[in-house]
Amino acid sequence: MATYEVKQVSRNHYVMGLVPEWAEDGDKDTMLIYHYPGGDVDTRMKDAHMMYAALYDLFQTQDNLKDGDVFQTEFGTYHCEGVHVVPDFEMGPDPRENQRDNVHF
Repeated sequence: MATYEVKQVSRNHYVMGLVPEWAEDGDKDTMLIYHYPGGDVDTRMKDAHMMYAALYDLFQTQDNLKDGDVFQTEFGTYHCEGVHVVPDFEMGPDPRENQRDNVHF
């Protein structure tokens, strides 16, 4: 079990000490990516829900992460459990849910 600090550096959030699988010499931290429903991406997590989604996606694709690993973030602590990422706190409502409810096709 490993514990990773998630920090914002400049305009991006990184999992510090988690070497990217596609790493080049010198890469030692993995950038988080949030995928919006419309296809856009963001590398700066603005709330606990964005952080959760980015960490969840990362756990699904990063072979160096294992069950029991922990992420310490500015929003709270998350941990890997089975094939899931679980927050260790109550996240509250997702601020993007209201935006989706107001979309009319």
